[in-house]
Amino acid sequence: MATQVSFPGIYIQEFTPGAPIQGVGTSTGAFIGTAIKGPVNAPTFLTSWDEFQNVFGGLIAEASNVPISTRSYLAPAVYGFFLNGGTGCYVVRAVPSTTPTLMATADLPITAAVPSPVPTDLVVTAIAEGSIGNSISVTAADSSRLGSQLSAVGLGPTLTVPAALTAGQLSFQVTVPSPSTFVLSQALPTGAVIEVAEGGSSEFVTVASAGPVTPGVGLITLTTALQNAYGPGATVASMEFNLTVTGAATEPTQQFLSMNPLHPGYWGTAFQSQYVTLSLPATPPTYPALPLVPNPNPAPGAVTLKGGTDDNRTLDLSDIETNPTFYLNLLAQLQDVDIIAFPGITNANVQQALITHCETLRNRFAVLDAAPDSSVGYTGLQTQYGQVRTPDGFAAIYFPWIQVVNPLTGVTEYWPPSGHMMGIYAMTDQSRGVYKAPANVPIQGALGLQSQLANADQGPLNLLGINILRVFPEQSQPLVWGARTTSTDSDWQYINVRRLFIYLEQSIEQGIRWAVFEPNNPMLWGKLKRTITEFYVRIDATLNPPASQALGQLYMEVGIQPTYPAEFIILRIGIWQGGSSVTES
Repeated sequence: MATQVSFPGIYIQEFTPGAPIQGVGTSTGAFIGTAIKGPVNAPTFLTSWDEFQNVFGGLIAEASNVPISTRSYLAPAVYGFFLNGGTGCYVVRAVPSTTPTLMATADLPITAAVPSPVPTDLVVTAIAEGSIGNSISVTAADSSRLGSQLSAVGLGPTLTVPAALTAGQLSFQVTVPSPSTFVLSQALPTGAVIEVAEGGSSEFVTVASAGPVTPGVGLITLTTALQNAYGPGATVASMEFNLTVTGAATEPTQQFLSMNPLHPGYWGTAFQSQYVTLSLPATPPTYPALPLVPNPNPAPGAVTLKGGTDDNRTLDLSDIETNPTFYLNLLAQLQDVDIIAFPGITNANVQQALITHCETLRNRFAVLDAAPDSSVGYTGLQTQYGQVRTPDGFAAIYFPWIQVVNPLTGVTEYWPPSGHMMGIYAMTDQSRGVYKAPANVPIQGALGLQSQLANADQGPLNLLGINILRVFPEQSQPLVWGARTTSTDSDWQYINVRRLFIYLEQSIEQGIRWAVFEPNNPMLWGKLKRTITEFYVRIDATLNPPASQALGQLYMEVGIQPTYPAEFIILRIGIWQGGSSVTES
């Protein structure tokens, strides 16, 4: 609104500035590899090493003669990530999609006599992976909650109906014991399945409620009406079931379970086992040929689990090397992944796929492990580096591997540095900011290095873009002594510059999303300029001619002056002698 002016002076006009831009996160890691156990091919977010141990099984005690190419370095990488300051990461346990199920299973068939094949009532699945589950058995047996409570007061297993029942009847009376120790609503809780029987006629119905009417008389109300008629003296029995699980030991029998979720013994909440879990079948059982609802409980008898397959981590790693894109695609939809690695996998196909993944999404950065190399001039390392160079600089590679003491075995080993480096990235982001290069930082947990490089060794490798880990004479702990990407373009040769731009691009994208579908005119341009105030911003008619506006396009330029790391510090020193000096440079 225009301000009306009349006298010389200062007039104040209020306006609504653009919404401030909130910075996105930069320190969430993602690791892909093999593990002892845990969810398969499903990104799982973790916030501690203890959580990784609980979910994926922790470190693996592998024999010293196992080749590096077949070792699992997922756990060491996650361990190093949290040890060096990481606070949250996704883990993908890789298993080929063609691998048979890792868990042993068995079907508990339904009790009812139904046409073949007999439908499955419950599916039993081993908790432990692999062939160990094939030794577990589960035994089902009929039981009766009502019968147990009647037996406690010295009576038989059923109740008696004193009067005739008609088809369509929804409630009826039963004769109940007089002792106060028997409570009908506890013996026949809501959801209990009962069998009403007389002579050769019977049917199964479900209890909606049960309770006393007068001393010695109770009332049962059903969820559905009776389909048959019964004479006086018909009996009522409750139908529950017991399960006994035998693994390395036989667990206590779990009694009076029910298939009805309303029943206090519903298997989904009452059943507990250290060996197996229960679940419903993928296709619920149907009984189109039966005139009456059948007994829904599992049939009495024992089943032995089968089909458990031991995970072959060598084949898992081979599949990663053959088809890395499959596993990377599992992480593609996660917007909060910032740094990502295949720990210990130096295969060119995998590392190229990882870089392509990062360059395509443009919201994450790859951390690569260099293969161990002891050749003169590190020719193998240079060959590997030549296979991962790209112009955009969405990756960094680190050499050599670090020396650690395995917390599980106490043995000194060499681990790939990618997980520890990602922890340093996260720690640097949180303590200083993403603009700071993650370098000149000690590596927590590292005691030494597989290869010791001198200045003359590092010089040519550093200029290529290979980040070297060093141990200097006055220090015992390895330092990160490089901050370069694998870019062929000098604009993107530093890690902090590329990651700063990832951060800014993602933050600005989210921060100006409100502008989509707004009228494309100078008013919108002004709001956007006020929103992005920290940088050089250009939005004008030259960038946005009518032809572009007609296509629904809005162009804006944002210029950023990044801070480059002081990688080379040149010290000029001389002798000062009053009015004259002698210098060396």
